[in-house]
Amino acid sequence: MSAPSDPQAEPMPLLDLGAVSVDTFAPHVDTAFTHAVHPDWVFTLAQAEVTSAEGFGGRPTFSLVFTGPANGPQGIWPLTHPVLGALQLFLVPVGATRYEAVFT
Repeated sequence: MSAPSDPQAEPMPLLDLGAVSVDTFAPHVDTAFTHAVHPDWVFTLAQAEVTSAEGFGGRPTFSLVFTGPANGPQGIWPLTHPVLGALQLFLVPVGATRYEAVFT
């Protein structure tokens, strides 16, 4: 069981997902993203790749694939990362322990 978080601690700033690219995440492949509410739920970034040359607003479409807890639901997951900070990703299960987030 994890130690309770400090209620006096400053919350981590939320990462602006409108300003990220595949290059934001690529250096963090094989690192852990922890669920903000359930710190024992860890998602490991397995893959970050460009999926098409041009998406919405002219930026390339990319996807992130994570491994994580078995059989989690589709939805918005509040995650934290030691370098990127806090982020909320819409994760879709693509296998028993694999999840994908797509940026268009």
